[in-house]
Amino acid sequence: MATIGEILPYMDVSRQSSRQVFKPIKDLGYLMEDILVGIGSFLPNRGVDISHDDVKWAQFFYERKSKYSVLKNVQFRIREFPESEELDQAYSNLVATGVLFWGGMAVHPLHQFSPACKICFESYSKKLFNNKELAELQKLSLEFQERFVQSS
Repeated sequence: MATIGEILPYMDVSRQSSRQVFKPIKDLGYLMEDILVGIGSFLPNRGVDISHDDVKWAQFFYERKSKYSVLKNVQFRIREFPESEELDQAYSNLVATGVLFWGGMAVHPLHQFSPACKICFESYSKKLFNNKELAELQKLSLEFQERFVQSS
């Protein structure tokens, strides 16, 4: 099941009588939300704190864009550091839907992937990836864990 954040930017909203009707515009394949849900789903322990810093997350994904084909369509703008509107929006969508939730505060905010992350991935996102991309997501998840999971 798609999250509202995945659906709304790509829907044509038109009025019919007193209710809104949503019509898909096109099949988009997977989005950055699906990549993040995949990373969260492959983490060996989802009950761990994950450090979030916009700059460090963007740098992490930018540095791996040429290594992982699953990241090939993620757009970055380079200024003093890489920026990705897609990554920022995906992060916001996952926080808004509760898939990624507040875990506390350290130098940077700490978050945790909720148990719903695995359900979202298995029910919706996983089928959007081929076997090679799923293997990449698993490797990317391990790198993400090494970089952002806070040790207890």
